[in-house]
Amino acid sequence: MNGYADLIKIGLALLLCAGVALWGRSCGKDAGLQQGQKERASLEDALAKSNRDLSACTASVGLANNIADAAAAEAIRQQELAEQAAQRAAQAKADADKRIANLNRQLQDARRNPDAAAQLDLELHPSIPLL
Repeated sequence: MNGYADLIKIGLALLLCAGVALWGRSCGKDAGLQQGQKERASLEDALAKSNRDLSACTASVGLANNIADAAAAEAIRQQELAEQAAQRAAQAKADADKRIANLNRQLQDARRNPDAAAQLDLELHPSIPLL
């Protein structure tokens, strides 16, 4: 009987070991699931925060692009205005040069005429006293 008692003890010990192993596995599984859920929630929060940051960054970049586009459009407008002003100034200079050339020609023509030359001397040099 002693042999059977040892077998029964070994069987009970194996049964106890199997029970403890199953209990430990279930506890480990539950703990692992809980830890996994915590990590999953943490990762979901981090992902949501990253998505919000990305959206804010995208909005900032869009705003910066709009501002840059407006500044570029204003710069182009100012460049066009400057080119127009330069064209007007060049035209005014050309007109003034023409006017000066015409006046010089008229002055030379007037100096060739003796009556007009005397009148020009009086008009061009009014500080000379008349006789």
